[in-house]
Amino acid sequence: MIFTMKQEKTNFSMSWKVEEKGSTIAEIEAPFIRGQFIAEIRRGDKVQKLFFNPRDTRFGTGLEERMAFRIHEDNAPVGKMVGRTMRTGRLLGGYPYYEVDYRGEAYSGYEIGLGREGLYQCLYKGDQLIFTAEKALKTVNYQDHYEGYLLDRKDLDVALPFLVYYDVIEYGDLMEVSMGSVKKKVVHTVSKELKAKFDPDFIPKVTALEK
Repeated sequence: MIFTMKQEKTNFSMSWKVEEKGSTIAEIEAPFIRGQFIAEIRRGDKVQKLFFNPRDTRFGTGLEERMAFRIHEDNAPVGKMVGRTMRTGRLLGGYPYYEVDYRGEAYSGYEIGLGREGLYQCLYKGDQLIFTAEKALKTVNYQDHYEGYLLDRKDLDVALPFLVYYDVIEYGDLMEVSMGSVKKKVVHTVSKELKAKFDPDFIPKVTALEK
């Protein structure tokens, strides 16, 4: 499955549209709420909500539990996402990643920058790469654009909330608005362990399956 996720609104409230082969398959709305974040992902009959509220202690009072983003379906929690650091054993060695739990399954997400060759988000289920998204290096009017490549369509249930979470955490640009603004960002991942998470054959593999 190949899809695009385009941000259509930024500043206080945010929105995104997800398209496959030119047809809208999902719409995402995140109205501004002071002190917290709620995004509603509507895809056909399926509705997911992505929550963040650091004052909510229902899941625990520790910093990690309060800083996690929660995935809800049918008004019930079904997963969470939180940022972590993978230690490599060397002095001050390590790299950031995202730990994702969805319906009892464990996933790991990684941002990998190859300079002008591209900026990618890779989502693994265990040792298997299931999803890669390429972020456009040029952003116009603070509105981000992604091309998503998914090996199995059913995994869109976790891939889409993860991509929204990533965009908000890394490129949220809250309260930023400027008509006609153009921003370019080139990311160079230096960790060999992290760069190894990127599989250059994955996108061609998914593309071949679409033919």
